[in-house]
Amino acid sequence: MLKCGILYSPDTTDNLKLVADISNLDLKQEQVEEVFFLIQNYKSRNSTTETYSKLKNVIEALENYCKRSDKKNRLITQIFLKKDDKTPAGDALINEIQGITGKATLRVQKGKYKADKLENIIFLTHKNFSIVGEENVEFESAVEISGQNIEISSITFNSRFAIRKTAKNVKLKNCYFSNTELNLEQSEDISFENCFIRQITVRNGKNITFNHCTLTTVKMAKAVIPLIIEGDSIEINDSIIYGDRFAVVFSNKGSSSKRKFNNSLIFGEEGLIAEKEQLDKIEDKNIIKRPSGLSKYCKVKNGIFVAPQFIDAQNGNWGLVPNTQGTKVAKDGNDIGVIWPLFHTNASLPQINPKN
Repeated sequence: MLKCGILYSPDTTDNLKLVADISNLDLKQEQVEEVFFLIQNYKSRNSTTETYSKLKNVIEALENYCKRSDKKNRLITQIFLKKDDKTPAGDALINEIQGITGKATLRVQKGKYKADKLENIIFLTHKNFSIVGEENVEFESAVEISGQNIEISSITFNSRFAIRKTAKNVKLKNCYFSNTELNLEQSEDISFENCFIRQITVRNGKNITFNHCTLTTVKMAKAVIPLIIEGDSIEINDSIIYGDRFAVVFSNKGSSSKRKFNNSLIFGEEGLIAEKEQLDKIEDKNIIKRPSGLSKYCKVKNGIFVAPQFIDAQNGNWGLVPNTQGTKVAKDGNDIGVIWPLFHTNASLPQINPKN
């Protein structure tokens, strides 16, 4: 209140008068941003206290004033999702997301978030929205993104994940996609930064990038391919793509010059890549086992074509054994693939189940 020039005493000041005083404020942009930031911090620390309950209408009035006065559109609402015993965590998450308007960051506390009903899907249709997992956050419900300017970081996804054709400028960072499939459908400007992925299909996307990612189907069904590309306009840097069968499967449409693999490991036990002429059918003639045959399908620079030596894949440790192929050769001096630990030093990563 003092930042706004409003005198306030918790014992004597009337809330209605405070709300009236707030409506008459005339703060500059810099003051608006500072006050809004202080509000967000106060709410994150005190939203469950008795004092906050008494001042809730005043805080909301001040927050709304800041939003109206934000002439440069710089304010970002911080929302802290806290689990309780009354509402299933996944339902609470969905309800919170549905109520968001304007620029916002949703910070999610430790825990597993699964909707009460199987058909409940987390739909992200927003613009200018981000979700941050604070520690050991797992989403058990399916996720579908169709919004724009969305960033998601530090979350494990254990169910279906799709990015639809209306999605644009979506960034996923430090995320672990467990034994689940990702689908990108005609979306644009999608980036994966330091993500662990089991299998992903990119259908006619535009400007799709992977940086410091590990894509592998080791210990999964042999028919599963880490990366399927239908179309082109994709770039992969400092990453590992390794499959029990093939590393990559391409459709027969697309420009090889627009499929770029830079400083990355590409390897499959039956072939580096393959071309799929028909749905779920790969002819032996379309399997490329030597690096010399890759130029027909993609542009490779500084490629590595050997099986990666993971430290302990059986127990979920997908880091590279020191001094093996791919270590310390990334553009930033790190190992290629995911930079571990993915979330933070205390993160417990999901373990894989061995094949029968």
